[in-house]
Amino acid sequence: MQRSVTLTLGATLSASWLLLAGGQALADSRAVYQTDDGELTVEYRDADNLRIGIPGPERQFLMITDGQAYVVARDDDGWYAIDADQLRDLSGQTGSAAEDVRVEPLDEQVRVAGFTGARYRLEKGDSWAGEWEVVDEVVLTDDARLRDIGEAFQRIGELFEVIEQEAEVVGIGRVDMSEYTLLRSSDMELSGFSGDSLPDHTFSLPPNVRHRDLVAERQEGRDEAPGDDEPGWLTRQIRGTGEDARDDAAGETRGEVRDRVREGVRSLFD
Repeated sequence: MQRSVTLTLGATLSASWLLLAGGQALADSRAVYQTDDGELTVEYRDADNLRIGIPGPERQFLMITDGQAYVVARDDDGWYAIDADQLRDLSGQTGSAAEDVRVEPLDEQVRVAGFTGARYRLEKGDSWAGEWEVVDEVVLTDDARLRDIGEAFQRIGELFEVIEQEAEVVGIGRVDMSEYTLLRSSDMELSGFSGDSLPDHTFSLPPNVRHRDLVAERQEGRDEAPGDDEPGWLTRQIRGTGEDARDDAAGETRGEVRDRVREGVRSLFD
């Protein structure tokens, strides 16, 4: 008889960040995921040097270089960087009401991009009331070759304080999700992987990068960032003043960062 168990997550925790979590790497790794918005790339050297390329019309990266985390993007004046501490401070993160997520194995092996994984059903709901809703089906793998890719997602997630390491899975007890990496969800699918060495500049900030101070810009009354008329995530981070701007930044940081990387269950914590 299977035992139904649950994972309790805060409202700022993205379940897919958790599912993407992996272990340490010994060499450079690069993975490509296909999403509806284009390719999401993950490049990893170690926990202090990694880069995630965000899909979409704007050229944007989430990266860690020498242990310091940045969001990097390009406008009419060239490359600019915003350190993750600014975004975290602007988000005003506080403790939030928790939701439950149930991860249930479906006893089916699947091959994705040459890797073997297992299918799982994700449900959200209220364990006390016994109310559950299916939100996605995902394919996870414990293949050690991909653990550094999961580590990259995990490290980025930690910058926004959205990671927990364990999930309870129906029928197989408590599982350490740091042993698993996402192969496929309804929003993204692994399409390629390489363990070849990457150029050192991959993990460095662009030459002549501008370091932006969002707080100072808001104090100076700047209500719009330079760039495209149709704003992307970074542009929206910089818009607005006062409490409304602070609230917008919080929602963008917790929500759209997760959406932009096309997490497997992006609707869980909207």
